[in-house]
Amino acid sequence: MTARRPRSDAAGARLAIPLRLIIGIASMTSPTGSVFADALAARRAIELALPMLEPAVRDASICGSGFLYIVVVDPALRPGECGFEDAVLAEHAIGDRSRWDADYAAFARAKARLAWFSGQDGHLTWYCPQCQGTGKEPLLFGQS
Repeated sequence: MTARRPRSDAAGARLAIPLRLIIGIASMTSPTGSVFADALAARRAIELALPMLEPAVRDASICGSGFLYIVVVDPALRPGECGFEDAVLAEHAIGDRSRWDADYAAFARAKARLAWFSGQDGHLTWYCPQCQGTGKEPLLFGQS
C-alpha cells in the first residue's frame, strides 16, 4: 500500500487544516448573519407591512396608545457572536413621537433584546420566568 500525497490548493500550498474547521473558526470570529435577512430586507419588510400597521395603530380599539415601535433583529446572529446592537437590522416608529407618553423605543429594544438573548418569542419570554432575564428589563406586554 502506498502513502497518499497530501492535497494541495491551486497555488501548490498544502492544506493542513480541514476546510470545515476554517469555516467554523471564521464564523465564530466574524459573524456574517443571515444570508437573506439583512438591513435592506428588514427595511423592505417594514415598508410592506406599513399599509396594514399604520391604520391599525391609529385605531384606538386596536392600539390604545396610538404608537408602535418596531425592532427587527437578525435571527442568525446569536448572543456570544456579537452584541445586541450589531444584531439589530432595522428600527421604525409609527405614530407622532412628540406625543409619546413613554419611551416606546426603549421598551421595544428591551423586549427585542430579551427575545434575541433567550432565543424565544416575546410571548414565551413574558410567560416563562426562566426566560425573563434579570427582571430589570422595562417590559410592556406585546409581540416581539
